[in-house]
Amino acid sequence: MSGQYSGVQARIKEINPLVYYVPCSAHSLNLVGISSAESCSQASMFFGFIQQLYNFFSASTHRWSILQLNMKHNANTIKSLSNTRWSARADACRALYNSWDEIINALVTIKDDIFEKCATRNESNGLYNQMQKLETSFMVIFWNYILERFNASNKQLQCVEIGNDKVSQIYTSLINLVQKTRDNFNEYETKAKKISKITEYNVDITRQKKKKIHFDEKAEQTELSGGDKFRVETFYVIIDKITNELEKRHQSYKTFCDLFEVLLKITSLNSLKIVESAEKLQKMYPNDLDNTFSSECLHLQSYLLNSNIDIDINILTPITLCQYLREKSLHIEIFPNVDTALRIFISVPVSNCTTERSFSCLKRVKNYLRSTQNDEKLNSLALFSIENEMLKELNCEDLIDAFAKTKCRRKPIV
Repeated sequence: MSGQYSGVQARIKEINPLVYYVPCSAHSLNLVGISSAESCSQASMFFGFIQQLYNFFSASTHRWSILQLNMKHNANTIKSLSNTRWSARADACRALYNSWDEIINALVTIKDDIFEKCATRNESNGLYNQMQKLETSFMVIFWNYILERFNASNKQLQCVEIGNDKVSQIYTSLINLVQKTRDNFNEYETKAKKISKITEYNVDITRQKKKKIHFDEKAEQTELSGGDKFRVETFYVIIDKITNELEKRHQSYKTFCDLFEVLLKITSLNSLKIVESAEKLQKMYPNDLDNTFSSECLHLQSYLLNSNIDIDINILTPITLCQYLREKSLHIEIFPNVDTALRIFISVPVSNCTTERSFSCLKRVKNYLRSTQNDEKLNSLALFSIENEMLKELNCEDLIDAFAKTKCRRKPIV
């Protein structure tokens, strides 16, 4: 879809070269998580373990009841993973972290029950042994922290009011957060030892195979300890992968926002920088912006810095600025080019999640029970489902009465 040589992006630009490609911010963040989860074997094994844990308990109502009995008043029961919704992975990691002891107790109950099947006891024992590893508890704490921030950012990226400038800021904040997390290995290790009550990594307590050294080979270098090996081969690999993917995805939004820098930082730039940025934007859209665009930007800065205006420049965004110019009728004669540039910027979509939800709605409406309905009825039902909040506020009694009178088959007896 996004191929710049033969994809949809390239084909659209053949028709209109002024179209600027900006990927869906929410989907890009999901792709960052997918890439980081597949960056090393430990990360892939960890998410596979979470899914196995859910499959084991959910496959039987008896096992699920044992789990719920151990949960008591803890509402964070285990969750399944999802390939498309990374919020499900955040919920799964949070549930495993908050219910660590309860899940272990449920596994111990099943594996020690002599009345259970051998296959069930063996599977429960395998999951229990996996939870008795320091690596597993470390990954639970680490991914719970990372996915919690990813999930919160992903929800914000799907808001209708958000703009490309906010997307760039959110991605920048995530990059800085992940880079700071690189120095917190000892903190995560301490927390992992506390919840798992295990002090050694699996590498340290497992017998290592010794390779026979021939006369023409050099002696092997000193092996790393379990903690150092896990930090170098797993922790740093995941952190670096997340950082690289975030920077790569962030570049598209940063390039687009840099083009409209004169509008995003209109109150903080100096006069020379305003003229330079305005001329750069005017050359990008020569058919839409006149040569007076730079002078309008300078005038707008002077207008906004005036202490008598009724708008707070500290919370100024492109959308609020465009609305303000139109409320004060300044977009017609004084700042027409600025208004055009603002509308170009805010009309570029940040996410297509709302559109995809509409397609998901169509899939729910037209199921196998309604496979013969025509397009008009399908569109009407889909519109009802999509705009269900508005539909609930309408008074449909008159429509129901009119429909009943129209479709009534009873004939009055004269």
